[in-house]
Amino acid sequence: MRQLIVENAPRYWYCVASLVWGNRTLQIYIQDQDQFTEEQIAKMNYIISFDEFQARLIRRPPAG
Repeated sequence: MRQLIVENAPRYWYCVASLVWGNRTLQIYIQDQDQFTEEQIAKMNYIISFDEFQARLIRRPPAG
């Protein structure tokens, strides 16, 4: 079951994010599937940690 979730996670989270933010231009990356440099991470607007039970916002753009 976990493998099924991991394989389909990008499509699932893309759909959720598109609905929440109403933005179809979002790019979704899965850390277990992609390796990121510190520079790439620094350029990301949102970082969300999730598991089977919850999603947690790690970073978001500053208010302004």
